[in-house]
Amino acid sequence: MCLVNVNLPEKPKGIRWTHQAVQQYDGEVVPGKDPMKRPIYWFTVKPLEGEEEGTDRWAFANHWVSITPLRLDLTDEKDLARVLALHHPSMPKSASRVVTSKNVSLTSAKKKRKSLVTRNKKLS
Repeated sequence: MCLVNVNLPEKPKGIRWTHQAVQQYDGEVVPGKDPMKRPIYWFTVKPLEGEEEGTDRWAFANHWVSITPLRLDLTDEKDLARVLALHHPSMPKSASRVVTSKNVSLTSAKKKRKSLVTRNKKLS
């Protein structure tokens, strides 16, 4: 594990390993100006609903330090494979398989989340 996101509440009760609550936000682009009067655009996020247990938002809201393992490559491998197949139909199947080999199934991700929530319940 090389990269983690840590959120520290004011008076922490302890530490929780969490996953990101990325599906619980709605983004908005807000125009503005930088100090040199050039146009800039801020991407803001607003929570859509309550916090899901096991997420960094839930942990922080409940006064836990949240630690979330991260990865830098946010490539949507499935969509990349799809567009490569559309725009580069002569690409060998093996090259396409390399692109999709990193995919993690949704079922696997849900199991991982459930495992984190179960592990956190045992620790508290």
